[in-house]
Amino acid sequence: MFISKKRPTSELEETRTSSRRRTISEAKHKKLGPIKNYAVWLMGRQDYSAADLERRFAMKGYPAKEIQDCMRFLKDNALQSDERFAGNRARTKERRQGNRRIAMDLKTKGIDQELIAGAVETLGEEKERAIGVVQKFAGKDVTQELKTKAWRFLAARGFGSDSIKAALSALQEQSGSAR
Repeated sequence: MFISKKRPTSELEETRTSSRRRTISEAKHKKLGPIKNYAVWLMGRQDYSAADLERRFAMKGYPAKEIQDCMRFLKDNALQSDERFAGNRARTKERRQGNRRIAMDLKTKGIDQELIAGAVETLGEEKERAIGVVQKFAGKDVTQELKTKAWRFLAARGFGSDSIKAALSALQEQSGSAR
């Protein structure tokens, strides 16, 4: 009779990224690779704020001293810059969101208030962006219900009341000239 030397399935864990099985103790005590390799790999995929990177490193279990050394390495070699991150993130969201929403997003990413203000200043005129976003409602009869819906739509995307009023009046004018 042949006896299998396989471990009982209760002691094995299947990893998320492969079908290779390893013992639960191996999975819990997986060795961490060099933090700089991980950091360069992350930054090669997309830009991250310094606070995001520090949070990711801490979640992986790297010691605080290694995290500080790695962050210094990234900044010295211009691989990570909060200013660059804030500008890129603001420009990416510019077409769909207002200044308030962009500023809130950058704040949640751990960007300093001065950098947020600088990034928001570089964006185009908020009123013009709101007019572009409200074009979603063009071609419909402009009723009070549609105005309310458009107001909520723009406000949820972080546009200020002045920008929303300008966008609704442009929508009204466009509707009136179409008739």
